[in-house]
Amino acid sequence: MRGTSEVTRTVVVRSEPLPRRTFRIFVELEGMYRNMVEQLVLYAVNNNITKFTRLKAERYREVRSLYSQLPSHYAYTAFLNVR
Repeated sequence: MRGTSEVTRTVVVRSEPLPRRTFRIFVELEGMYRNMVEQLVLYAVNNNITKFTRLKAERYREVRSLYSQLPSHYAYTAFLNVR
């Protein structure tokens, strides 16, 4: 039986106070990125994928099409964070 683990990564960035609209955009972006990483982790675990290159080869096009509004480096970084 597999146990479960929770992995967190926190980044603190100092900034000037942001307008509410700008802050909401960052919150939305963070949510999309989190979903991207969660989907990749689940796929990797369910398919016993341990290599970045294999995961990227199998899922990159789908992730890019699902999140086409984001720059490609967000997808690439999500794959890096899954390894």
